[in-house]
Amino acid sequence: MSQALVQNWLETQCSAIPGIGSGLVLLATPKTNGLAQAAAWPHEAANDASLTLAARAAFEQRQPLFGATPVDKNVDQLPLTVVSHPLRSGGETVGAIAVTVKPNSLSDGPAVLRSLLKGIALFDSLLERREPAQSGANARVLELMGVALSHERFADAATALATHLATLLGCDRVGIGFIHAGYARVEALSQNADFQSNQALLRDIAAAMDECADQSATVVYPPRASERPRIVQAHTALARNGNQEICTVPLASAGKVFGALTIEYGKTGAIDEQRIALFENVAALVGPVLELKRRNDLPLRKKIADHFRTRSARWFGGDKLVARTVLGAAVAALAALAFVPTDYRLTAPARLEGVVQRALVAPVDGFLKQVSVRPGDRVKRNQILATLAEEDLKLEQRKWHSEVAQAENAYGEALAKQDRAQLVMAQAKIDEANAQLSLVDEKLGRTQIRAPFDGVIIKGDLTQSLSAPVKRGEVLMTLAPHDEYRVIVEVDERDVADVAKGQKGNMALTALPGDAISIQVTRVTPVADTVEGRHFFEVEAKLAERSERLRPGLMGVAKLDVDQRSLLRIWTQRLVGWVRMTTWSWFG
Repeated sequence: MSQALVQNWLETQCSAIPGIGSGLVLLATPKTNGLAQAAAWPHEAANDASLTLAARAAFEQRQPLFGATPVDKNVDQLPLTVVSHPLRSGGETVGAIAVTVKPNSLSDGPAVLRSLLKGIALFDSLLERREPAQSGANARVLELMGVALSHERFADAATALATHLATLLGCDRVGIGFIHAGYARVEALSQNADFQSNQALLRDIAAAMDECADQSATVVYPPRASERPRIVQAHTALARNGNQEICTVPLASAGKVFGALTIEYGKTGAIDEQRIALFENVAALVGPVLELKRRNDLPLRKKIADHFRTRSARWFGGDKLVARTVLGAAVAALAALAFVPTDYRLTAPARLEGVVQRALVAPVDGFLKQVSVRPGDRVKRNQILATLAEEDLKLEQRKWHSEVAQAENAYGEALAKQDRAQLVMAQAKIDEANAQLSLVDEKLGRTQIRAPFDGVIIKGDLTQSLSAPVKRGEVLMTLAPHDEYRVIVEVDERDVADVAKGQKGNMALTALPGDAISIQVTRVTPVADTVEGRHFFEVEAKLAERSERLRPGLMGVAKLDVDQRSLLRIWTQRLVGWVRMTTWSWFG
């Protein structure tokens, strides 16, 4: 029986259980039929009589015991609780362990005993080992497999496996890591469920795992002269944490490395060929089990992403017919998009207007007396559309009639008296009164607003404004021909260079979406307009045919036939233009 293995086991148990102050292991010796000291922690515990007595009592009585250490009455100190338990192997008691519990510790005797039982359960397999020989390697691997399978959750399985492996092999620390986004991440450390606090150590272990995964081979530090040279820079940095020998084995499945297993020893000569072979067997058999549990614990969204990545690798990985077919189809589609020409049609908002729009304004100041039409009504030439109040003008007309009569009487008196001066003055007043009378008659004639041509009223509803005052020059109505229209296409400034006079196209109106009306460009206005953040040019076009269902002001969409281009150029011309403009503005 190797005393170093028992010492390692005792140190592992005492370090992992909170509250333990010291520990001692006694084992039976066949030659003397007595108990001999096999391990002590710390080394001063070898001389602790209370631990020795407690261990002997547990061995002799074959049951766990609790007690208190005697204290010196002259020294102000609290008694220590001693917990002892027999060690069994093959159904026989082969020794005992005794530990002291620190005073005022959060862990009491029963709690320490429960924690000890987990490690004592592994002591049986430890006693059967001398050194890791090939004869027992398969049994140990199966034992580790059972440990991994006995836990449902991945985190529990990884921690239990690392702890069991460290106890079984007598090593100082075992780390298990998996690759995430191309880098290793430590998932479990032996005898340490809360290992995230020491981030510096975790980085060093993860770097060693990355070093092993990148080489896809087992890495041993210090390097063996008989082995192939490996890169051990990260292992050298990890060794500065205190351990003297390190072995990292890659975890792989189907030729792909998905993690690594790192084993650390605090003494030299612990890693030999047999141990390395055991490490590799454990990694080969138990590693895929952990990977399966890890994938099973992933969130649903990550499972879906992994599923699609696996499918993609299956479809496109390797020399497969599906991959070649899909790739060929993609290349053919790209070639068709890039080289096969198609009709390029420029799309832009459009509206329908009359060829001529006549504004009917108030000829004089006055009041609105009568309105005969409303927007949308068709009218005939010279039809009365509205009438202004004429009472004031008639009063003014009678006034000037009176002025004319007075001036004529004065002219007759001057003629009878042969007064040439009065005759000239009377004649001038007659002319002035007649001129004013003619002006009033002209204003009376314009109180009736008539249609200048046949058309339709498109703006100006005055039915709610009767008797309202109007000013001279105020727009009252807008009239447009009912059978002559023009199309205004609002072409974006980025596309106006593709528009030219004579181009043909079609327009679909919102009110008549099923009818495509043929149009032809007649003029491109050189002045841009901006409406609601849109910067565009107005392009005029004429209709190729007339329809009774058309009305001025209808809105729709126009498509102008420009030329033939590839679909790839059509779809990317806006992006290419933006890139060129941005590049020129930065570097031009």
